[in-house]
Amino acid sequence: MYNPEFLEIARRELGVKEVSGKSHNQRILEYHSTTTLRATTDEVPWCSSFNNWVVEQAGYTGTGSALAKSWETWGKPIDEPTVGCIAVFKRGTKAWQRHVGFVTEVERNRIRIIGGNQSNRVSEMWMPRSQATAFRVPSTWANSTTVAASESVGMGTICNEVTDVWATTTHATAAPQDVVTQTDIGTLQGVSSHVTGSLKIFFTLLIVAGVVWIVRERWLKRERHGI
Repeated sequence: MYNPEFLEIARRELGVKEVSGKSHNQRILEYHSTTTLRATTDEVPWCSSFNNWVVEQAGYTGTGSALAKSWETWGKPIDEPTVGCIAVFKRGTKAWQRHVGFVTEVERNRIRIIGGNQSNRVSEMWMPRSQATAFRVPSTWANSTTVAASESVGMGTICNEVTDVWATTTHATAAPQDVVTQTDIGTLQGVSSHVTGSLKIFFTLLIVAGVVWIVRERWLKRERHGI
């Protein structure tokens, strides 16, 4: 599930920052105008205001709230972060405190987002994946995934997936039967299916390469010996 429209808009705002002193950045006040709070200074936390502005620019209706936590129930949820989706993270010590932004990159333990009010400006930054509270997309987005062509699957990817399967299998077999959760079973089935597909692609490419080599050798033999 990948949609670049939010990122294209958000990236054009990179570098917008607060103005020191009594003046205020009019662009940030424009972000604020998309919320019911309609703050009139750029010192008021504005990550949610930025999100609302970007979403509206893309033709969607935002939460209309200056609270980042409001995005935890916007649109529809997805289980895993994907580039272009909205991610919400814990922040501070109060239950209502959150930070929100648009996902630009995903790694195992961290997520990179572009957002407002990050070091007082629109910027990209890494956030701990463990602090994420929600991943959301518009209700109208299709449940499809855009990935690289299957031919580009490398041995590194396959090895990582096999490692994941091994770790999940070890966890499932080491625990008592009544402790093995449905999540373990689902994860094992899903990753196993992915690995099987990747291995099929790898071995198909290997066979094709072998056939090409045989045909080439026979052609060279005819050229050299007239056979």
